[in-house]
Formats: sequence, C-alpha cells, structure tokens
Amino acid sequence: MLEVISEFFKNEKEVNIPNTTSVKQDIAYLRALTEELDKKDREVEKLQEMYQNLFYSLWNGIVILRKRDNHFIIEDLNDSAKKINGFYESCVGSEVSYCLHDQEMYEKIQKVYENNSREQLIITEYNNNDELRYYFYCKIYKLSTNEIVLIFEDRTEEAKKERLNNKREKMLQCSLNTSRLLLQDKINGQEVRNILEDLRQTTDTTKAYIYKNVNEEKAVLCSHIDRDDNYILKEKLYLDKLPNLKESLKSGHYFCDDSVEKSSREIEICNKVGIKSFCIVPIYLNHEWWGFLGFEDKETKKNWTFDDINILTTISDMLGILINRVEK
Repeated sequence: MLEVISEFFKNEKEVNIPNTTSVKQDIAYLRALTEELDKKDREVEKLQEMYQNLFYSLWNGIVILRKRDNHFIIEDLNDSAKKINGFYESCVGSEVSYCLHDQEMYEKIQKVYENNSREQLIITEYNNNDELRYYFYCKIYKLSTNEIVLIFEDRTEEAKKERLNNKREKMLQCSLNTSRLLLQDKINGQEVRNILEDLRQTTDTTKAYIYKNVNEEKAVLCSHIDRDDNYILKEKLYLDKLPNLKESLKSGHYFCDDSVEKSSREIEICNKVGIKSFCIVPIYLNHEWWGFLGFEDKETKKNWTFDDINILTTISDMLGILINRVEK
C-alpha cells in the first residue's frame, strides 16, 4: 500500500487536497520522505504514519485494488470514496464488482490492468426528484504489477452549477423566441404551441398550458401540450373552487407547490390526480389579469428557483399578447 501511494504522489502533479497549510506541508514532507526511503530505513515507520493521516484526509476519493486469482479485490479506500454509492467500509477485502455494479468501470479497470494504460469516466447519481446527488470524475491507473488505483474527483458542485446555467440559458432562449413573435404582423395558434413545447421541454415537465379568464369564477383552456402530444381544444377550470390559486394570480403572484400549504385544496386535488409538482404564473394584459401560464409534472418534484419564476413571468406576459392577437 505504501508503495502505491508513494508512486501516486510522484506521478500526479495536481492532487486535489484541502486548502490548508498543514496538509500541504504534510504532502511535501511525504514526497521528501518517499524520495529518501531507500536511504533512510529508519523513516519507514514515520512515513507509514504520515500516509495514513494523508490518505484518509484527502478530498479526492481513492480506492486501491489488488489483482488476486483473476479478481480485483478492494484493498483499501478513504473516507471521500465512501460518498460514492457502492463503496463502504465493509467493502475492503471484497471483489470490486460485488460492491460497485458498474460494467463500464469494471471493463476499464480490466483494460488498465492488461494494457498498463490510463482510463477515465464520469460517475453520476440522481435522486427521485431528478436532482444531481453527485458527479465524480474517475481516473484509473496501474501503479504496480498487481495494483490498480481509482481516483475520484468530486465535481458535484460544478456540475450542479453547469446544469442550472444550461437550464437558465434555455429559458432565456425561449424568452427570446417568444419576443421575436411579437414583431410578426401575423401569428397563429401553432406558433404559440411551439413556444409552449419549448417551455415544457426546458422545464422538463409533463404538461404546459395557457388559460384565459372568462370571469372571476371560471377560466378556459386556450392552448395545451404534453409529452404524449394530446391536444385539448377546450377545458374549463372553476377558479372559485381553488381560492388560493385565484387570489395569488389575481394579486400578480406566482403559485407553485413549494409556496402552498400542504393542506390546501389545490394540493389535495394534485395528490388525487398524481401531480407531483406544478408552477403557475399570471398573465396580465393592459394591466388586467388576463389568465395564466402553467406547468405540471407527474413524475418528479421540481425545484422552482427565483430565476425560473422571473423568466416564466416575462414569457407569460408576452404569451398573453400573442394569444390575444390570435383570437382577434
């Protein structure tokens, strides 16, 4: 084990470690001791102690495998590696395929062992709400005749930011596409449906729709699209039976599952029909509450951010103008 980590520190120039002076000093000392190992046998015990301290404090996840009788056995792993689904303290001494059910990784481990090469891959996991749990960049090295090291660099936060930025860019593009329609002399219902489909895909929801108010008690569906492309021409929604929704939209506020009391009538109805997440923003035309733009999802719970709401509100106002033109 000592030989493997020593070789790792020699070959890997950029080791992702906690940004503390003491650990950096330890790393430097470890490298110095490693270089002098053959000359100073008396330092071996101190080096082993230093290795233990460093190995378990590294931010990078490290897993050491040893080839035994055509199997790759987990010889050791540090605390950071235990963040990855499949790696636990009890895995030490077990065959790696029993702990980590990842065929691609196993094939790459085999390839590194046979060809004395280096491989890399991405490991991700999502929760039931389609939110990223972790994102690891894995590098695989052969460091001795029978030993392989897996190095997992945790890039979860960067991946979450990138995912969020990609979503924001797509929503801004939807806003731009909608604004371009306002410049056209003539528009039709299909163009509005195209905008709705873009929004539905961007928000990754089951259904997107626009309702127009008939009066204080009732609204009628103007346009609708879902994943199955079922198109409903007319559908009524009785606002007087949904007091929280009505008051929020009438006051110019958005309405989503994160902002509603769990005991409300709206949540009760959503639970009955299997809606796990929703977001509805009002549409105003000439300073009057014209109707609303809504999204529903029956598969996952969504996280509606402040930026999401702001962009959707801007788009909803433009859609109100477009629908009004279509109707005229």
